[in-house]
Amino acid sequence: MYIASLITPSNRALNYSKRSIDSGVNFVKSTPGFSYCVSNNNTLDNSKIEYINSINCGDVKAVNADNESGAENWVNAIRLCESMYVGVIGDDDFIYSHDEVSGWDYSEGISGYRPNTVIWQSGLGITRCDNFEVAGGTPLERVSEFMSKANGNNLTFYSFMRRDLCWKLYDFCNQYHPFASAGYYDWAMTLAYCAAGKILREPAITLVYDNRNWRGSSVDVARGVARLFQKGGYPEVLANHLNLLLAVDAYVLIRAVSRIRDDEEIEKAARFSCMSYLNAYLKSLSPEDRELYKVGNSLAGSRNFQDVIDRCVYMIGIICPDALSRYANYVVAGRHGFQ
Repeated sequence: MYIASLITPSNRALNYSKRSIDSGVNFVKSTPGFSYCVSNNNTLDNSKIEYINSINCGDVKAVNADNESGAENWVNAIRLCESMYVGVIGDDDFIYSHDEVSGWDYSEGISGYRPNTVIWQSGLGITRCDNFEVAGGTPLERVSEFMSKANGNNLTFYSFMRRDLCWKLYDFCNQYHPFASAGYYDWAMTLAYCAAGKILREPAITLVYDNRNWRGSSVDVARGVARLFQKGGYPEVLANHLNLLLAVDAYVLIRAVSRIRDDEEIEKAARFSCMSYLNAYLKSLSPEDRELYKVGNSLAGSRNFQDVIDRCVYMIGIICPDALSRYANYVVAGRHGFQ
């Protein structure tokens, strides 16, 4: 079995994605113990189909995935892996190793290993480096540590995470998340990884993240989030309520990673993460949003946390009525945890 597998769920055309896919191929050629899995769901690009077929050999598994959704393509890429850990590289990012990788711990207290991660921007070069670990002793300590260190950038998401956690989280979201194809909930997934275990640093690997889609002002970033919902086939107005959605996602996904249905330590982490997003959302509400504002104010009197989650789901139903029953099912599924 490999130490870890690198995956690229790829949808971009070949002329935009080839350099990134080539970096993954070169990475496994120069890094013993690693494999590379590419799942291409852009079957309209014949040149890319041919290219994908040509690199499928040795430590590289590459498949064309018949126009599956983005969420399904991620699950498909993870399914190809034969390793304890799985790392992701976007099809516009780059990865390389500069030393031997060894000594990874496979105990359940470790969720993953993060490479050196840098943000690169055309015309500016490298604008940020992130190398921090998340090593707190309890789930609450770890989610709090991640939130305090992340400072607005979720590069920790691009760590090599335990395959069982990756598979179960992505499969769970693909089955139950009401907006699975929007792909905005990487922050909540990272919080779930942190709740499940430590994320330690791997200094021998560097990942370069291309920030072209998230540069500019806060207005530009908000437009980028709206495009995620639009591309997934959901109402763009949901982007205006991102913190409300992430409050529910953080609670559900952190609860979902627990193998113990009533794990008190996981529950503390889930509540803390949820309230961090929810408080930010409630501060942004205007009295002009009458119904949302009214429900939001009523949350202050909630003594039962399940009532808080239920009211959050009700608020999402006000914004997007078609999603109400799906959110109710999503929350119930998360309570049961992974079996």
